[in-house]
Amino acid sequence: MPASSLSIGNLKETLSGAVTGGTFVTIINVSGRGRLNFACAKTKDATNRTVSLKLTIDGTVAFNAATAAVASSDFGLIGIGCARGGNEVIYQPIDFQSSMKIEITQSLSETDKVSAMYNYEVWA
Repeated sequence: MPASSLSIGNLKETLSGAVTGGTFVTIINVSGRGRLNFACAKTKDATNRTVSLKLTIDGTVAFNAATAAVASSDFGLIGIGCARGGNEVIYQPIDFQSSMKIEITQSLSETDKVSAMYNYEVWA
């Protein structure tokens, strides 16, 4: 998935911070009701690595997958939603009643070399 132009979809990007290879880091952890519209994980450079994305909705893992080895910048996987032509984001919302969590990891131990891009809303 080429993700360099996904910013047009009103997405927020958060870098991973320090990651120990294969250990998930939490990007977003929301309590309450809302809707997850889009979520993906992607590389930040062309170093060869795998990227993983885990989405937990209301305490249940709804998506947990990893890429094959990726040696390109801005490539990864989409867990919720889709990108058409690499420059158009399509929301495919999933509602949550009590919680939503986005976690990412990669196969290498390094800092800020993968990120999550997402869009969500919370309701009172």
